[in-house]
Amino acid sequence: MEFKDKRGIKRLEHEQTLKGEWNAECRAYYSLLWNLGGSQSDAASLRAEDVDWEMKVISFDRMKTGSVVQLHFGLFIDKRCRCQSVEMDHLRA
Repeated sequence: MEFKDKRGIKRLEHEQTLKGEWNAECRAYYSLLWNLGGSQSDAASLRAEDVDWEMKVISFDRMKTGSVVQLHFGLFIDKRCRCQSVEMDHLRA
């Protein structure tokens, strides 16, 4: 697989994207991407096993570079992810 050079979006672009998105699940996903600094592919491939809730660490391999990433997260990501998880469980029921 070949990857093209890409750039990250700027804060204003991110905020405009969130304002224009009415789907709460998509907004949460975009917010997670922004706060983790991951690509869509990286975030889409995250699994529950990649998150250590007790230590507040997300670990994954970057798809583009193959490098291992270990990100410590704080209350914002914790609340955002847990809220999204509860919403998805509710929808599945």
